[in-house]
Amino acid sequence: MRVVDQLLLLVINFVASRTGSSAGHYGYLFDTTANEDKIHEDLYNYLVGNLGSRVEYEVSHVGGGRVDIRLKFDTFAVHVEMKVDDTKLPLSNRTAYLKQAVTYQGNDIRIGFLVALRHKAFDPTGPPPHIKSLIGHTAFAIDGDPEPRHIIHVAVPGSRVNPSNSK
Repeated sequence: MRVVDQLLLLVINFVASRTGSSAGHYGYLFDTTANEDKIHEDLYNYLVGNLGSRVEYEVSHVGGGRVDIRLKFDTFAVHVEMKVDDTKLPLSNRTAYLKQAVTYQGNDIRIGFLVALRHKAFDPTGPPPHIKSLIGHTAFAIDGDPEPRHIIHVAVPGSRVNPSNSK
């Protein structure tokens, strides 16, 4: 299995475990005020548990900025941009987020991840969307670059309520 496939499987498992969890395990998913640090720490710790020292936190001097998570491999790195989003727009329409995420690919492979805790994108009083609806892909064209860059965007439902409190 190729590295990006393995990373995608890890991210799918992360989302599946978080959407299936209760407030007792991952309280930030049920907190309407949860910020980026909460999901950032959670994903970082999850990836370190699976990939060890390949995972780096808040790495400076990548694409002229600082990437939230870098996954280092022998000849390349994969970058993960983290966000908290309070809109209903699909992540594929969040151009500023996509531009930031693809900027980190300027000197590396042309695929990366955008992972967002979504507070208002989904009905918090109902069940979370199916996992297939939470993970998508966007090819992003860059002027002067003959090949697009690719972002796997991942929405993690936030501001949830326990199923017994569904309306």
